[in-house]
Amino acid sequence: MAQGKIAELPKLGEITLPVHLMSYDDKENPKRHFHSGFAYWWAADGNSQVTDSDGNVIGMIGGKMGGHVEMSRYYPHDGQPHGEGKYKQWATAIIDVRDIWDQIEALMDSPDVHVLLDGIEEVNAKYQAMKAAEREKKETRDKRLEEIKQMQKEAEEEREKKEKLSELVSALQNKPESSGDLVSVYTIKHTEIYEDSNWDLTESLKGRDIEFYEAKEKEGIRPNRDSEGKIPLNIGRGVQMYDKGYKQRLYTDNENPGGHDAEVTLKVSSWIGISPGAIHYYGNLQFRTAPVHPMGEPTCSTSCYDIPLFEYGDIQLTRVLERWEFRQYKGTYDGWHVGDRYSGFYTPEDVIKRGQEVFEDLFGEGWKLVIEKKY
Repeated sequence: MAQGKIAELPKLGEITLPVHLMSYDDKENPKRHFHSGFAYWWAADGNSQVTDSDGNVIGMIGGKMGGHVEMSRYYPHDGQPHGEGKYKQWATAIIDVRDIWDQIEALMDSPDVHVLLDGIEEVNAKYQAMKAAEREKKETRDKRLEEIKQMQKEAEEEREKKEKLSELVSALQNKPESSGDLVSVYTIKHTEIYEDSNWDLTESLKGRDIEFYEAKEKEGIRPNRDSEGKIPLNIGRGVQMYDKGYKQRLYTDNENPGGHDAEVTLKVSSWIGISPGAIHYYGNLQFRTAPVHPMGEPTCSTSCYDIPLFEYGDIQLTRVLERWEFRQYKGTYDGWHVGDRYSGFYTPEDVIKRGQEVFEDLFGEGWKLVIEKKY
């Protein structure tokens, strides 16, 4: 520590300093740790104003170049404001910081000085308890918000059910359109439904495989799934309708399907040569539900565009993107993230393996898997 030539100056007297402990750390006992957190200056030329108990500035103390401390004390005129320039006299003293250092070090090494930190553990325990209470309060609030969201969702679903029921009741109460000896229960677009055999005719069996997994795991009544949540072989059977546009009765028979009607085709395709560096192999599981016949023509099939359930089913296969792919194929997955479901595969074998897995998970007993490669 620098002393400069201050040692050559005359001493006006010895000083005794009160010490405010700012920090304390016992390496052998991690629990014995203290840090005050109040502000302090720490610079060779830093300084601070000193005020009295009434807030009046009575002087200035701060560091000086060379590692010394300078103190200036103001003595104001009686009845005049305090502050620099408003004084009748002043005193300035320069203190060697080594003297301060030696006094504090001697004080800390004295057997009469004891550092007592037992209360710190109690304060820390109270602090941790307070933070735990805050976390519990936040968790309780978040849980309650989630419960409210779920209640709102259930209320909305209940409202939609009531609206649909009201529409059905209204259709039955009003004079319904009829065809032959049957009366329509409800209408989808331009098609009257006489008998739906408890199938949900509004569901479209098109989408990504993950969406079908979500439908499989969904709780509650699943009209288009079997007891295991899978697509049954007889889906869409036993329905009677009337197409008002073409003015003809339509139906699906109740017989057990066979042949092409019981097949799920895995179509493997490729974009090789179109986009270098990209993933080229894709897969779709395609199938049909019950074929729609004109009444009295069991060997003839017809389209029924109003009813989503009778469109061809098409399940797009996907896989989970992994972190290494973003490093190896830079730019290929821009806009995607690790863990996203992606439709591209590296090899046809990857597509076939995923297709067989999805087929086993999503289709019920009786369906047959046929693999068709287009690459």
